[in-house]
Amino acid sequence: MEFFTVKAPTYEAAVRKMREQYGDFVKIHSKKIINKRRFPGFSLHTEVELTGYISNSDVNSGIGGVNQRENSRINVEELLSELDTVKSQLALKEENRQRKQSLIEKIGKTLQKNDFSPEYINDLCNRLMDDEELVSKNDLLLLESKTLGFIADSIKIDTAAQKSIPKILVLMGPTGVGKTTTIAKIAAIHGFSHNSSHNKKVAIVTIDNYRIGARNQIETFGDIMSIPVTTVNSPLALDGFIKEHADSDLILIDTIGKSPKDQDIYDEMQRILSVCASNTKFCLTLSASMKSTDMIKTIDRFLSFRISSIILTKFDETEILGNIISVISRKQLPVLYITTGQKVPQDLIYASKGFFLRTLKGFAVDVDQLTFGEFGAEKPSIDPADNSIFDGDGQG
Repeated sequence: MEFFTVKAPTYEAAVRKMREQYGDFVKIHSKKIINKRRFPGFSLHTEVELTGYISNSDVNSGIGGVNQRENSRINVEELLSELDTVKSQLALKEENRQRKQSLIEKIGKTLQKNDFSPEYINDLCNRLMDDEELVSKNDLLLLESKTLGFIADSIKIDTAAQKSIPKILVLMGPTGVGKTTTIAKIAAIHGFSHNSSHNKKVAIVTIDNYRIGARNQIETFGDIMSIPVTTVNSPLALDGFIKEHADSDLILIDTIGKSPKDQDIYDEMQRILSVCASNTKFCLTLSASMKSTDMIKTIDRFLSFRISSIILTKFDETEILGNIISVISRKQLPVLYITTGQKVPQDLIYASKGFFLRTLKGFAVDVDQLTFGEFGAEKPSIDPADNSIFDGDGQG
């Protein structure tokens, strides 16, 4: 600690002089008033003497304060720079989001043209907006590829039944969807081929005693393919038929083609089919030309029959499939077969995701060139070299 003194006519002048000479960190230790005469006979002259000192800690503290203020100034400048960067990034992100949203709106319009349901479109577009991989992507083809990938994921295919047909297969559905013709096609691909080594033992039974035309039709199919066809009208009779044909590889059951709104018919089918074992597969047959609301109501009505798959018929009568995809996605039911015409059995194919995707219109991306997964080929269920054995009328 260093002491010093300064003198000045007044206290204020002494303080100012001390700070000018020793700096702002000086501290006053003591003050002294001095009275003296310059010459004899003259009045007294007053001076102020201040003793002061400087503390090293004060100096260091002062320097630290200066440094701290300087550092604070630098930190503020850095913070402002970072804020500018963040603002620029947010602006770019918002610009990308708006461009992406504009492209997704185009995809939404394409989905509308394909008759997808509003709920399906809204869900898919939200998934596109939320996809982190697409945050800074504004490539329409990439968005279309993602869209088709989401659509493919929403379509369930019954590959297990395609690989190994169940012992007993029951076809259900409202009148006019083509159950009887579809039964004939399935019977043909398994029990009637020019390559007899591939043939399986197939039997057909119908519980439809109401539509004489449908019964005659299935009997005609059976005669042509040399496949036995029987009509039953009770649980006991159906149980007897199943036991009689226990050595068959496949038993196909055609059901009553009445509206499920007819409660008496509905109850009768429940009663007759109650004898079917747990290994029986129940398939709901729906026409591709049905309205979405009718499809949903039909599915809801038939679910009590342990429906586990869907067979979609009459694809030759429609070109727009978005409504069908919306329904099967909503109900989470896999598709087993698709029929594309009246020829037996050529117009029956195994369902595949690729079939649905290739029918969508308005997409620029090539479905077959997509790299995020295979959709499977919709291969015929029978050798194309085999000739048609019957042209069905599709009224079953």
